[in-house]
Amino acid sequence: MKKITTIIAIVFMTLNAFAQKPVKGDMGMTAGFNGLANLGVSTTTPTGTLLFRYYLKDDMAARLSLNFTNRNFSTSFTDDSSDVFTSSNKSSSWAIAIGAQKSFGTIKNIEPYFALDIYVGSGKSNVSDSETVFKNGDFVKTMTEPGSTFSWGVTPSVGFNWFFVDHFAIGAEFGWGISASSTKEGISTYSTKFGSTTVTTTNRTATSKGTYIGGSGSGMITFSVFFD
Repeated sequence: MKKITTIIAIVFMTLNAFAQKPVKGDMGMTAGFNGLANLGVSTTTPTGTLLFRYYLKDDMAARLSLNFTNRNFSTSFTDDSSDVFTSSNKSSSWAIAIGAQKSFGTIKNIEPYFALDIYVGSGKSNVSDSETVFKNGDFVKTMTEPGSTFSWGVTPSVGFNWFFVDHFAIGAEFGWGISASSTKEGISTYSTKFGSTTVTTTNRTATSKGTYIGGSGSGMITFSVFFD
């Protein structure tokens, strides 16, 4: 077992010794995942990121990224009185960003960098549906669908890539910026049925606009592959 571990360590160190940072003309594809710190709250805060980089110079790259999130939670149970409770909550969003990245540092297989991205995005959060159905057929039901939110922002970030073997890197990226958003009118419906009487009430949710410092921030772990 010790012999196998030693061989693996030698192979890894050998590959790492030949690993180099990207140069002019190289391209990279990155998958990012929120795993460090969520530094802000907005409808476009990603749970996943796809990032493409093209190196215009050895230390300068253009960036294009797609951020996305999709959350869906539901629950259902029946109590001792045979009443049935169900509820669901959904949120989804997307954002596309374009920017540039400046690399620095002198260690050949570690690439620290500073980046600046401009993004636009849209999404809906807390689309909810809850219902209680009593054993005699009566019910209480609430449905809420907020209006969609459009966002844009400017996000400076810092990060690094560690090339553990040639063309492959792991790293991290932290961003903290300024964002603005506007939310359209939504709808909320409350329905009840007791006996032969059914009542439904519908309300409109208010529109809103806002500007936030730090609202587009996030921290993520990155996994990248690069091509010559």
